[in-house]
Amino acid sequence: KAFRFITTHLDALEPSGIVRFLQAKELLEGPANTSLPVIVTGDMNAGPSTPPPGTGPAAYETFLGGGLSDTWIAAGLGAPPLTCCHLAFEDLSNDPNAKFTVGQEVDHVFTRGAFSVLKEHLVVNTVPEPPPLPFVWPRDHPGLLAPPRLAP
Repeated sequence: KAFRFITTHLDALEPSGIVRFLQAKELLEGPANTSLPVIVTGDMNAGPSTPPPGTGPAAYETFLGGGLSDTWIAAGLGAPPLTCCHLAFEDLSNDPNAKFTVGQEVDHVFTRGAFSVLKEHLVVNTVPEPPPLPFVWPRDHPGLLAPPRLAP
């Protein structure tokens, strides 16, 4: 089966969110504007709790308004998980007990079309016991796995 796969990393620096909104809108009007089923993945730097920039909805809401579904929610797992950020004064060297920041549900997998996601989970978000010392997180965001199934 044919489908369109898009991955992106929306702006993280402009504080109001207008750039992310415009990037999400451009993605929906460009590569996601197809009759094919679509998967959009990436660090959206926005989630359900992200306030709108004032000139439009937040990027997360823009994707939902464009007909995409959040696979985490579609899989029945509740609100999207916290996925950001393990950054510290020494980059990824961090306290193994550090938690992701509340309000940082920023990494998502969205679909539109005849997809189903039976399960979804995070990877690289747990620490082995006992943690190796010195401890270094392998990445600042965990991986978000959502194996899709395209209906026949």
